[in-house]
Amino acid sequence: MARLSPEVGTVLLCTGFDTRGTPVLRHLRGKIATYTAHVRAIADRHQCPVLDLWSLRSVQDRRAWSNDRLHLSPEGHTRVALRAAQVLGIDVPSDPDEAWPEPAVRPASEVRRENLRWGREHLVPWIGRRLRGESSGDHVVAKRPDLLPL
Repeated sequence: MARLSPEVGTVLLCTGFDTRGTPVLRHLRGKIATYTAHVRAIADRHQCPVLDLWSLRSVQDRRAWSNDRLHLSPEGHTRVALRAAQVLGIDVPSDPDEAWPEPAVRPASEVRRENLRWGREHLVPWIGRRLRGESSGDHVVAKRPDLLPL
């Protein structure tokens, strides 16, 4: 970090997300909290700003996440980018932690169907890849495989 900052400028470190409200991932909450503590210690040691995703309440809403529930949705990315800009001292047009509109009440049966579909389409294949020692990117071709100048 000490050698990187003079070469590239400000290095922004990010904490992990709080997975308290995520059924499958909530079991990793302690590990993510440990990771977050290490990130903060490194940031303190090297005087780096920290993008605290753990406390960003707006990304704890299901709508901040894509259908796979592992990656942010476009609006989730926007809120993280706005918070990053704030941490770097940039004025932003809206509050990244603004509450989402109240969601429509959905029948429990619809929520169960959605959870089952998610398990079938995302969780089971993910578990299968882990059991086979594969990554989701193992068979993906790079969009830009050649190094190009910035």
